[in-house]
Amino acid sequence: MVDSEIVAGLRTCELFAALSEQEVEGLITLLAGSCQVANYEAGDTIFVHCELSMVLYVVMEGQTLIRRTFPLGDRTGTKMIALLGKGRAMGWSAILLTQSIISVLIT
Repeated sequence: MVDSEIVAGLRTCELFAALSEQEVEGLITLLAGSCQVANYEAGDTIFVHCELSMVLYVVMEGQTLIRRTFPLGDRTGTKMIALLGKGRAMGWSAILLTQSIISVLIT
């Protein structure tokens, strides 16, 4: 049986918004053994730029900041790319570039 928190996360995810209820149910069945809930604290690094994502992350609660750091001579610069809230996804290359999909829902 799939955890109700995982079901809720997949149903609210922007990537799956165009799917019918039946298609969402099929997706949940397909991903049942691959999904898990993970909790992150403020400031935690979830993944690093240019790292091939093997995981699709869906924000369940709170916000996730996507930022890029780059060298500026003897200093480091940081650029905010996006601030993602509930229902937003990141790590989409896990879906497009790999054979297996492992989903982690962030709370």
